[in-house]
Amino acid sequence: MRTKMLLFLCLVFVALIATNGVAVDTEYTMLVDGDGDYSDWGRLRICSADYMCVDDPSWPYDGDTTYVSSITDGAKELFTVENPPVNLGWIVTNVSIVITAKQFDSDSFKFRFLMKTNGEEWALPIVTSTSSWENYVFDYSDANPVTGNPWTVNELDNLQIGMMLNTVNPGAKVTSFIMSVRGHYS
Repeated sequence: MRTKMLLFLCLVFVALIATNGVAVDTEYTMLVDGDGDYSDWGRLRICSADYMCVDDPSWPYDGDTTYVSSITDGAKELFTVENPPVNLGWIVTNVSIVITAKQFDSDSFKFRFLMKTNGEEWALPIVTSTSSWENYVFDYSDANPVTGNPWTVNELDNLQIGMMLNTVNPGAKVTSFIMSVRGHYS
């Protein structure tokens, strides 16, 4: 027993030396796992729920096979997201969200990324999509854009992500949402 404890302490010591005592971030990738507070965008009939049209895990996305779309000004769509497998005390250092989208048609090609956490909404500036499927990355390393404060595990557990239309030439097709979260225990 004493030998095992000594070996464990040596491993901890080596780990601290290897990282200079700095906590090493772990990254988790989560997909959307349900429809959120708004479902104003349309989906293809092969999807039994909106989120099932945008839950592709990685490239290659199924593109024109499953997606949600809209050209209605004011339309909002939100999805719930899998909770990261962490506990309170985990320090969030980065949240990154990737949306795979393209224009609805040549006259309908602008949308906004929409985020909601703990009852507060926030929309990014306008995204101008192209005629082919592209990844649009929204990276939040400094703070939660809704609160302006560092991210908390509670905010991630209550997060909804999606998109909205409120601009000239509104319209888009969206086939995938992926969220990555990095952080560490203090």
